[in-house]
Amino acid sequence: MIKREEVYKIGIFNKPHGIHGELSFTFTDDIFDRVEAEYLICLLDGILVPFFLEEYRFRSDTTALVKLEGVDTAERARMFSTPSTASEHSSSSGRKPMSGSSL
Repeated sequence: MIKREEVYKIGIFNKPHGIHGELSFTFTDDIFDRVEAEYLICLLDGILVPFFLEEYRFRSDTTALVKLEGVDTAERARMFSTPSTASEHSSSSGRKPMSGSSL
């Protein structure tokens, strides 16, 4: 089980993009500049859930289009419209844990 103390917020999903499950994602952290991320951790129904990245492409310095494994339709992508997104702490990251109910 992933605990809130083990992750920190790196951004939010904005809205679905297109009909194939892509999501617009706004970064609040430069994680992709520092490490190669294989997955994102999302808060869904109060539970932290990892989702593997199929692909992503940058649209600007702060926004990317993200395709998650298993999310293949706009309908499935809509369930991510507001959750915060996190990444695991590494021992050298120096990042503070996420806290609060909104994550």
